Amino acid sequence: IVNALNAGKMVITHTDTVSVPGWSGAGYIVLDPKVGDGAYLIGGGMNGAIFFFVVALTGVAMFLALAMAFSGVFWVALGGLFLFGFEIYSFTQFVLAGYAAKSDDDYNRALAGQFLVGVLGLIKIDKIAKFIGISFAFLITLIMGK
Repeated sequence: IVNALNAGKMVITHTDTVSVPGWSGAGYIVLDPKVGDGAYLIGGGMNGAIFFFVVALTGVAMFLALAMAFSGVFWVALGGLFLFGFEIYSFTQFVLAGYAAKSDDDYNRALAGQFLVGVLGLIKIDKIAKFIGISFAFLITLIMGK
């Protein structure tokens, strides 16, 4: 905030700390009055984009799982349905862990776990890699979600 003010920018912020599940800190807007550019920031330089990325990644994994489910090949379809169900379960656990987080570290662990589950859900090398990926992702969800 001080750096923005020293650079001649306008800063709008709360007078008190902002608290949401899993995070507590400052939220503020930095505006450049000369050109009209602005940024919505939270303390620590984060801006929430990683959450959007994780949600988008999970959505892509769910879409691909559904595509597998409608492939017409029984075992591929069965694997796709299993993977889709697993992605839904994992995302639900991520949301619950986010709301139950008592600290930034708890929330970041849940976020990292869901990121890994989304990435592993996209691995489509062969049937063995898919099985190992799903199994590993399930273990990560159990470990990171606690």
